[in-house]
Formats: sequence, structure tokens, C-alpha cells
Amino acid sequence: AGRGSYDAAYQLAAYVMNRIQEQGLTREIQRLEVVLRGFGAGREAVTKALMGSEGRNLRGKVVGVSDSTRLKFGGTRSKKPRRLG
Repeated sequence: AGRGSYDAAYQLAAYVMNRIQEQGLTREIQRLEVVLRGFGAGREAVTKALMGSEGRNLRGKVVGVSDSTRLKFGGTRSKKPRRLG
């Protein structure tokens, strides 16, 4: 139920960074580009994890942060909004 929450994104980012460190890939990675897609709490959580103690080994290797959010120009009609209550 909480897959889209801030905490879930933070834990996933910390887990991925720890796995990279455990497998010894920090020496092999020379450059790292972070590509963010979509809006929401996960976007902020990943940047906080990277800037925190979890990302201390990878932070210096980041050469760029880009946004790859898909935007709709016209297109088909959106679904009607869900009304609760």
C-alpha cells in the first residue's frame, strides 16, 4: 500500500547504494548520471539519500542530474477523476 511513499523510495535508494558498495562496484564506476522521471515524493527521497550518509561513496561520481519526465501534449482524453466519499 505504501509503495509510492517517501519512506519506500528512501529505503530503496539506500538499499541500491548499499548493494553497489557491497559488490565492490564503487571502484568500477567512474561516472554516474542520475535520471529522474515523474513527480512525487520519491524524487525528493532519492536526492536526500544520495546527499546523506548512504550516498557518500557515490556522491563524488555524479556528473549530471537530468529530468526525463514524460509530458503529454494534447493526446487522448484523460480518464475522469475518481470521486470518493
